[in-house]
This record gives sequence, C-alpha cells and structure tokens, in this order.
Amino acid sequence: MFQKFILKFFSLFVIILFVGCSSQIVEKPLKECKRIHGSPGPEDIIIHRPSKKLYISSHNRRNFEETGKIFFIDLNKESKDWKTLPIEGNYPKKFRPHGISLVEKDGKLILYVISHAMEENKKNTIEVFEIIGDKIKHLKTYSDPSLTSPNDLIALPDGRIFVSNDHGTGGKFRNLFDDAFKLKRSKIAFFDNEKWNDLGEGVAFGNGIYYRVEDGKEIIYRAVFMSGTILKYQLVKTEKSYDLKMISEIHIQSGVDNIEPDENGNLYVAAHPSTWKFLQHAKNKENFSPSEVYKISKDLKFTKIYANSGKEISAASTAIPFENKLIISQVFEDFLLVCDLDN
Repeated sequence: MFQKFILKFFSLFVIILFVGCSSQIVEKPLKECKRIHGSPGPEDIIIHRPSKKLYISSHNRRNFEETGKIFFIDLNKESKDWKTLPIEGNYPKKFRPHGISLVEKDGKLILYVISHAMEENKKNTIEVFEIIGDKIKHLKTYSDPSLTSPNDLIALPDGRIFVSNDHGTGGKFRNLFDDAFKLKRSKIAFFDNEKWNDLGEGVAFGNGIYYRVEDGKEIIYRAVFMSGTILKYQLVKTEKSYDLKMISEIHIQSGVDNIEPDENGNLYVAAHPSTWKFLQHAKNKENFSPSEVYKISKDLKFTKIYANSGKEISAASTAIPFENKLIISQVFEDFLLVCDLDN
C-alpha cells in the first residue's frame, strides 16, 4: 500500500514538472494529408526502397497486455491497405514490438524488432526475422541485461546492433525519479557480433538512433528526449571494443523521437513538443498531443517542416520521406498520416 502511495505521489510530482515544459504549438501544415487506417500503435516504420514496401511495428500501448504484429504496405499499389505479414510458425511469446531496423545481407532481407515480453528471465528482447516475399520467418532471439528499456535500434549487415535504451535499470518508481531529475542513465546497448556491452555515456531518456558512414568515419546519431537534442558521435575502435566520441549537439528543443534518412542524406525527426499533453493523450485519445517533424541537413542545420496541435495526428513518432510524400507514424492510434512533401 505504501509503495503504491509513493508511486502515485511521485507520478503527480513528475506531471507537475512536465506541465511547466508545455508550450503553445504554432501550426505548420503540409498539403493533402490523408490517414491510412490499420492497427493501434504503429510507433515505428521503415521503408525498403528497392521494393517500395513500408514495414510497420504495431502494438496497442494503451492495453499493454495485448500482443502486437508486424504489418506492411505495398507503396507500389494505389490502395495503401495495411497487410499483416504472415509468419511461418508463430510469433515469439508475448510479442510486443517497438523499434525496428531493416538489413539486407547476402541477398536476404532481415528485420530486427525490439519486443517487450516482460517475462521474468527475458523482459526485453530483440527478435530477428527474415522477410520472404510477403511473409516472415523467425530466426532468433537476443536477450541481455544491457537491454534495460530498449526503445529503438539500428542493425548492420556485419552483425553489429546498437540499441537505444530510454531508461536504465529499475522499475516504474526509478524511471519516474530519473525523468523528474533528468538523470542520465539510459545507455546504448551494443552487440559486437559476440557479446553485449554498454556503449558510451548515459543520457536522459534516449530515443531514436541512426548509423551511417560519413567521410569514412562511422557516425551514430542519437535522440535525447529530455534535452530535446540530437547527439552526433563518432564510433571509435578501442583495444577491446568501441567507444563514442562526441562531435556535436543539435538543439531542436522538442521531445525528439525516431530518426530516419531520405535518399539525399538529410535526416527526418518526429518530435513531441509537450510532454504533459503526450502523457494525457496516453490516457485518453480525446486529449490531443501536438506533433512536429524536423528536417536536418548534412551541415546539421534543421528546419521544422510540419507542426500540428494533435487534431490531425497526435504523438508523432517517426517521419519518413518517400518520393514526394511524407509518411508519419504515431504512438497510440490506428493510422499513419501521408502528406504531400514540399520540396
């Protein structure tokens, strides 16, 4: 009883702190926005550009006990219906998908998916699937204590995996405490193809993560929700493993979420400008949570390209440019938003 009282008290304390972080949204619309309805909670999406297929990680986050699925949309077709990716056999037990990453290796298309199984010996896992046409086959499961609260990941063809945790070890009370005081305890869990380790220093609520090679250097971008920044690191080889060298910080000053590229090297980041309204939307869909999308150029200059009060789409989590469209996903509701993209 006392623990429940403390948890409720601290939850209220955190909410009061977040109320002060809310600001009025200045809308910046895009043209011809349409909703494509499917399944609740399409938090992360990714495009395989050669086949023009969009893969969707979906889980009803307002009813955590439910399990989720992977869907796809064939963007070649005029009808943009969500389709379930049938699986050979069964999904892993208590499959609750979150962040996803797509890898092409040896002519095969491999999908890596964060899942919150919340089992005693495997609270969080990375599930690996092979995409075979319009179905998937489960290949393997990764599990490790370093996966404290995985939010997003990026996998590479050489077998390395980078996972952005949004919190460190501990339960709900510890997470609330960390959020209230913006404690930097969420680290990157790194798999070097043999073992898991923590990579670099912790941040306050890590979110999206992205990897690419720039001028021959391995670069990691990581979204930090609490500070509203995108951190740019160089991945440096050490005697035993790897480390991160800070290069720059991009101060967007909004609750940045997932990071996705376009075909020209620009990055697109969805963001939550009001943590308070996000928390209220998580409780009730009638409470709108404003959404923003930012474009970051190669020289790290950023521009807000979309902003909405939440009536059009609440709690935007991922934004992907495709041809002349922008596809936006979100955390809770059952649709994607597709808009004309101004070039």
